[in-house]
Amino acid sequence: MEKSPIEVSPHSPAAFSRPSKRRSIYLSVFGLFLYFCLTFHPISLDRILQQQTSRLESPPEKHFPFNKIKPSKQLVFYPCYSKYQCARLEVPLDWQKDSNNHDDKGPKAAVALIRLPAKVPVTDRRYGGPIYINPGGPGGSGVHALVSFGKDVQTIADSATPVTSTASFHDESLYFDVIGFDPRGVNNTTPSASCFPDDFTRQAWMLQAEAQGVLKNNDTFAMFYARSKAVADSCTTILSDDDGHLEGIGKHMNTPVVVRDMVEIAERFGEWRENEAKKMLEEVEEEDFPEKSPDQYSAADAYQKALWKKGREEILYWGFSYGTLLGATLSAMYPERVKRVVLDGVCDAEDYYEGKWLKNLQDTDLILEQFYTQCFEAGPEHCAITPPEHTYGPYGIQEVFESAFETLKQNPLPVPANGVHSADVITYSNLYTQLKNALYQPHSNFRHLAKVIHDISSGNGTALAALKQSAYHGICPSQDCQLEGPWSDSCHNPELGPYKAETSAAIHCSDSTIDYSKHHSAEFFWENWQTLRNQSSALGDYWAEITLACGNWAIRPAWPLNTTITAEKTAHPILWVGNSRDPVTPVRNARRMASLFPGSKVLEQNSGGHCSVSEPSFCTAEVIRAYFQRGHLPKDGLVCQPFSGPFDADGSVEARVRGLGEPEEGMYQALRGLREGRRGFDLPLGI
Repeated sequence: MEKSPIEVSPHSPAAFSRPSKRRSIYLSVFGLFLYFCLTFHPISLDRILQQQTSRLESPPEKHFPFNKIKPSKQLVFYPCYSKYQCARLEVPLDWQKDSNNHDDKGPKAAVALIRLPAKVPVTDRRYGGPIYINPGGPGGSGVHALVSFGKDVQTIADSATPVTSTASFHDESLYFDVIGFDPRGVNNTTPSASCFPDDFTRQAWMLQAEAQGVLKNNDTFAMFYARSKAVADSCTTILSDDDGHLEGIGKHMNTPVVVRDMVEIAERFGEWRENEAKKMLEEVEEEDFPEKSPDQYSAADAYQKALWKKGREEILYWGFSYGTLLGATLSAMYPERVKRVVLDGVCDAEDYYEGKWLKNLQDTDLILEQFYTQCFEAGPEHCAITPPEHTYGPYGIQEVFESAFETLKQNPLPVPANGVHSADVITYSNLYTQLKNALYQPHSNFRHLAKVIHDISSGNGTALAALKQSAYHGICPSQDCQLEGPWSDSCHNPELGPYKAETSAAIHCSDSTIDYSKHHSAEFFWENWQTLRNQSSALGDYWAEITLACGNWAIRPAWPLNTTITAEKTAHPILWVGNSRDPVTPVRNARRMASLFPGSKVLEQNSGGHCSVSEPSFCTAEVIRAYFQRGHLPKDGLVCQPFSGPFDADGSVEARVRGLGEPEEGMYQALRGLREGRRGFDLPLGI
């Protein structure tokens, strides 16, 4: 049964405050700032939240207050976001000290999770169980991901046979829940990992970073290293604070800990499933049950199917980018738990855990070549930087492209205020950000990138200035934040920023076998930067910032990885998926990782962009559906083609979709929703 949210216990992981010695000065200054915000700021906090949430495509509610749910060792779901169910699962902060979650007195974490219920109840023969999703990151929010595109994941995985059709009983159709969860320290899971006292100071830091620009030459490296060191030193102090409310969360955020949390979620869901089935079947008379089940599936059969397989609950999972690393680690640590595992946009586990990040950019610049070629082929009607006379072929496109970057590097473009935005200056770094977004999502952003470059080449930065300024909103800390003090949950609104860069660093820096604070100087990171620049002219500078974030990171995990990422046999083979031209997870990673898990299969999609969902492909979607439905794996060497290209006219694509029929149109809308639902996520290894 669903319940209404209740107030959190004062002793739960969500209810805490900073020691008073850290409050006094802060509160005085904070009070003045809050007075200024409330007195002079023309936009209320409620309106700010409304504007932020309006950028998300899904939730009709502004935000669900997870901190109002009392964490429990059993799953208790509450209605949330209108059509979902939310819960907070209490787990040990340190699994090494409480491996079975029996200690009621030790420090706890509360994992936030959200469920999109299946189209059938757990007592139905067609119920397939929950598919867990992870959008990558590290540090991506599974809650945010599910609200954004969980229904699209469900459409792809569910049977194509309508649930109302009796045929769905005879063709053994399956219909799934989809569950997203926030990993340790992320978003709604507590204790949260934040190295800034509140959202306002984080945004101030981000604005400084934007003014500084991207890492592009030797003159900027020293500032990047200094800023990275400042954050790392701060996080080391704050996230290691065993006496404060964070309870040393920094030591308990690495991937093996999250894997163990996943296993606990699966076990508790099995427990919940059995209890839910028991409640439902108690309300149904045995003689009435066959009428609800055309294949004479009895109440006893339903209950037997729903029984909690204690200690043996298997896992269905779809992980993207870093989520493939999480899934591979799960499969290595608990191979017997693998029921269906789709790993999409594959990280090289050895390279990641060694802290190198050197096996990501091998195919990045191929996407730039794709941009030049496809832009030329599309012509000026669809690609704004194609010369009308079609001279010089793709090389002419490349010349315009590179000229725009060089112009901004030497002469930033001033933009006067208008009715939409204030005065601004468009820089090389602003254009570089648009390039990065286009490489990750060419289908959504190639045409936009061409238009931006055309505008800049014409001396017009208006559109980019408006886009740039829309990323930031006025943030006035709440009165609760003032009362509870810096670093409290009230000072951080998850809807304003589901992804935090320092949270990502807390995960991947502690995952690394390298203790960066002891073994690597600025010279090491400078040399690493040069190596990455040689790998990719397009993303080498951006990628260097990831390992640079670990400079002086001194927090080491309480539970380091103690196994190799391989398994002689998993309960069911894994499906690995990779794009031919992925900017940060080349398909060769999928092939290498598959070789470490015998019986696995690799599906290649002949497209650019990050993860298969960057360009819709019916072929890929059908392979993934067949895998979740029947466990079927693709034939060796199968390469799927995308349905459309980045420069295809929207009208022609929609017309083609309508001509395919209703089931295919529904699948296309799900693929499109999954692609579009990714927007706004700024995850280096995520969607």
